[in-house]
Amino acid sequence: MEGRKLTRNRYGRKKRKVGIRNVVENTYYIFCEGEKTEPLYFREMANVIAHNAIYKNVVQVFVKGTGLNTTGIVEYAARFINENGITKGSVWCVFDKDDFPARKFDSSSKLANEYTKKTNNLVQYQIAWSNECIEYWFLLHFSYLDADISRTDYQERLTKYFHSNGHGAYAKNSDELFDILTNDGNPKNAIRWAEKRLDSYDMDTILNHPSKIAPGTTVYKLVKVLAKYFPDEIRGKYL
Repeated sequence: MEGRKLTRNRYGRKKRKVGIRNVVENTYYIFCEGEKTEPLYFREMANVIAHNAIYKNVVQVFVKGTGLNTTGIVEYAARFINENGITKGSVWCVFDKDDFPARKFDSSSKLANEYTKKTNNLVQYQIAWSNECIEYWFLLHFSYLDADISRTDYQERLTKYFHSNGHGAYAKNSDELFDILTNDGNPKNAIRWAEKRLDSYDMDTILNHPSKIAPGTTVYKLVKVLAKYFPDEIRGKYL
């Protein structure tokens, strides 16, 4: 029928063409510490959202790897927002604890709040941290963990789960990471387990002293924000 053509997106789901508003209502700026792992992971989420006709031109996700860390990435994000004349949006800074000083890691949330206030809350700066590394968030898709282990141990455990599902070893530069975690892992459990881990701590520690939470992560908060824009069959695996 004229005006009701069906198209098929990259995930095979047929969808009806619909009228779309031209004004972008929600823009997310994601600045990652890493220049490979995190950007690839979040860009794939951005691609999934971009292929959802309901939110086309209504939601935009910008992802950039910076090679910076802790407060440095928050300051970089603020400069980017200022230099590009951005007056509204949601800014997320994604970084790991690694071996960086606890003082700088812990002060990042306070700095983000200060930048938010400077914009009269029109630009919301938020932190998505992992202690020790984002691989903890990835591992939660397969099993719960509350023991502090090394980065190498995380990669070895992820490789074990990847192999058991017919994939090669875990690789930081893999553009299949999002699909593997979504289809072979359990994103709902990952979110639930990340929240469960933080339930052991008071809010002051979570906000101001995350260096004391090992392992732990708040990446799930950003994932939940983005997942609500996924197509139904993918969103159902997350929320």
